[in-house]
Parts: sequence; C-alpha cells; structure tokens
Amino acid sequence: MATSTGTDPGAWRAGWARRENARRRREHEHASSVWERADAELRSLAATARSPRPVAADQVPWLDLRPGEQVWWHSPSARLVRAAGIVPTLRRPRFHDFTPSQLAGPFADRVPADLRLMDTGPVAITDRRVVFGGARRRDWVLVRLALLAHDPDRTVTWLSAAGTHEGPAIGLVLDSYAVAGFRFHLTRALAEISGRRSEFAAHLERLRAAHRRERPLPPATVRPADAPNPLVPPLAALARLYAGPSGASSARRVTRCVAAVAVTLALASVALPAFPAFPRPSTTVPGELTVAGLGGPEVDTESLVPPGADSADSADSGADSQRLGPDPARHSGPSPRASRSRPADTATPRPSVPANRAPSPAAGKGHGRGRELARTRDPAAAAGGSDSARSPGSADSSGSSGPAGSPDSPGPQGQSGDADRCGAPANPYGYHFCGNGRPIASPEPGICGYFRCTTDFWAGTGFLVQCRDDAISMDGGHRGACAGHRGVLRMVRGTPGR
Repeated sequence: MATSTGTDPGAWRAGWARRENARRRREHEHASSVWERADAELRSLAATARSPRPVAADQVPWLDLRPGEQVWWHSPSARLVRAAGIVPTLRRPRFHDFTPSQLAGPFADRVPADLRLMDTGPVAITDRRVVFGGARRRDWVLVRLALLAHDPDRTVTWLSAAGTHEGPAIGLVLDSYAVAGFRFHLTRALAEISGRRSEFAAHLERLRAAHRRERPLPPATVRPADAPNPLVPPLAALARLYAGPSGASSARRVTRCVAAVAVTLALASVALPAFPAFPRPSTTVPGELTVAGLGGPEVDTESLVPPGADSADSADSGADSQRLGPDPARHSGPSPRASRSRPADTATPRPSVPANRAPSPAAGKGHGRGRELARTRDPAAAAGGSDSARSPGSADSSGSSGPAGSPDSPGPQGQSGDADRCGAPANPYGYHFCGNGRPIASPEPGICGYFRCTTDFWAGTGFLVQCRDDAISMDGGHRGACAGHRGVLRMVRGTPGR
C-alpha cells in the first residue's frame, strides 16, 4: 500500500530513520564544537590566572610605568562615558561570581543614546591600576576601586573609586573584540592585588570541571520502527508556520497566526475560481402576468420537472415541434408537472380579452425586457377555448385569423424550417441555435411562449443563451450564467436584418 508520498511505507520509514540519524549527528557535532571551544577558553583562563604573562613596556609607549609596575593587558581604543540615566547596580569587586558568560556577546558596538561621551583614548590594566590615556589621563587604583559593574548587554564597565565624588557614574566602553580580555584581566588583577590569585585560579578550575560534566553525549540511533506517522511532519510544519515556534510568547504566536490566516485567505481568494451565482428569485406573481401579444393562457415557464423531461417529450411527439406557440397539451388537460400558476378553480374571474389581441406598440418594437400586465381571461373560457385557439388551421366565425403565434397565420412573422433554426423551436422572431446571426440582448416580449424560459429570465442583464437543460436565460456573458441549469450550452441568435 502506497502512502501519500507515492512510496512504500517500509522504504519511507527507512528513509526517515536515515535522515533523522544524520540530523542528530549534525546537531551533536555542532554542540560538541561549541563545548570544545568553551573548554579550551576555560583552560586558557585558568592557565593565565596561575601564571600571567606581562606585556612588554614598549607596546604601551603612552603609559608612564612606575618602578616595578607590570602591564597585564592593553587596548588601543576605548571611550570614556558618563551615565545620563539608570546604570546597573554597582557592587564591591569580587571573583566568586565570575563566569565565562560575562565575556560572551554579542554586544552593541555603538555608544548608547543614554550615555554621554566624554573622551576617547587607549586603556591599559597593570598590576596596580586601570589607566585611561585620553585627552585627560584617568587612573583607577585597584586597591581603592570600591564599586564595579559589567553591563551584560553592552560593552560598558562601570568603575567607581572610594572617596571620589564625581557625580553620575563613569564607565569605559570597549570595542567588542576587547571586552573579554578587559573584564577577565581586571578580575584577575583585583584577585592578585588582594593576594587571592590562587583562589581565583581554583575557581576557574571548578568552572572547567562543571563544564566537562556537561559534555554533549552521542545521540541515540533511531530505527525505521521509530518513524512517526507520515502526517505528523507536515502537520508539525503547519503548526510552526501558523503558530510560530513553541518558545515564542503568546502575543507573538497569536499575531503570527492571525497574519498567516489572513495571507492564506487572500491567496485562496486569488487562486480559487469564483463560485457560480445562485438563481435570483422571480418577482412575478404567478397567474397575474401573461406574455404580451399571445392572447392565450399563460405559459408554464417555471416548471419544476427535472431537466431531462422536456427532451423526452420532444422525442415522443416530433410533430409537435413544428407548431408555433406553447404546447397545447400542457394546458388542455391535467399535467404531471408541478406549476406555480394559480389553480383554475380558485382564480379570480377577470374580464376576458380577445384571443387575437395584437401586441402593444411598445412590445412590438422590442423595447426593454419587462413583461406587460394583461388581463387574464375567464378561467372557464380559457380552458374551453385553448384547443380551438391553437389547433392548426382554425378560424373564428368572423373569418379572422388565429393568434399571432399560430402556424397558419399569414404575415411577415412566418416561421422557417427546422434546418434554418438548427434545432430551435419554431418561432415568429427568427431566433435560432445556428452559429451565424446576431446576439440577442433585447428579446421579443412573447419569447417565453415559444422557448422554455428560466424562472428569473426577465431579470437577466446579458444576452440570450440556452442552458444545458434546454431552458433559455438572459444571463449570457456573465459569470455564473445558467448556474442553476447545469451551465451554458450555446447562444441563441437572431436572423440578420430582423
């Protein structure tokens, strides 16, 4: 059985064990390298504390040495500063709390804004004093050095001699590379001036022994059976991406999670296609509006029959496709389709309208897409006259022709053959499914008498298209057209010049 990565589970577990062992070896090698450097530094510090080596006098020509005075350390550059704000608490110098962490960085090289620069120059540590060789020479005698503090975050060491009243604390800002040497040799010189150099060396040996006990152990070797579930690594990566590292603060993790979710949603909105629009609800009151100019019963444009039913009906009655206007079988008898039209027995009687009522001038010109309010005929008259009004070749007693949409009615709106319509229903407007012709943006008001319109047909703002369930829609050219009718099948076109 293959996993989501397309590899055999056994091979994946073996590869995971190989990669995990290699990662553990790299981490152990890095930790061992850091430990060995710290151990070498402690060994060198202990050896220097036991037997220090003085600096030759010619290396510090600016310093006037006193008889028997030796230089332990010097630096060509230092800055004398005065505190303008809060400084670390100064305490009596001692070596019992000395640790290599006081020598480690990183430290900021620049002079902080809360310190006022007073002078620059070289600095040296002798067995008797700390000397600053700026424009004004300053000495701190070791035996009189009462207070001392090393800033843990900056390269500043604060010094205060006993019996001085210099106001705000004064300190020395060293270069980053000189911090470790200055602080160590100052501590060692203070221990030596007090006669406790051997104790300071023993203190360093104890630090080295404790460090040796913390030597990194070789990592344990993992086996393929120790491999986690394949879903754990990607889930852990997602957790780190959205929530941040486990050691981060809660506020930082929440901020990162919110930002990651916002970026994900923005990318998803750009990458994913827009969802199709849902059909808009029709505002037409069933049974109150009829198609202007047809003069017959209202057309069932809101049938709830499944999409395949119309094609089945058309296959069974091929002759009916040659007739103009709505199918008489839909209204002459009980229909199995559920319609939203008002039942005949509960309809409010209204004054009847002649069956051959002509379209209004505005409707004939095709202005707008709205449907004209018309008076419905008496339900009994409509039921009784539907067959005679739609039967081919029928005519009234006065010799007038049938409705404008009847097959035998003469006039300029005659219908064309099936081949000219490319399968479109017969209609007097010349609308067809062929590839030539003009797109229809303003259909004739009586179109729903010859085509099956969608529920929200007249609310569309595009051009005329046929959906895949044979209904027609005015949403052509818009995203989500025919969304509730299985999508767009083809465009409905008009005959040029009509």
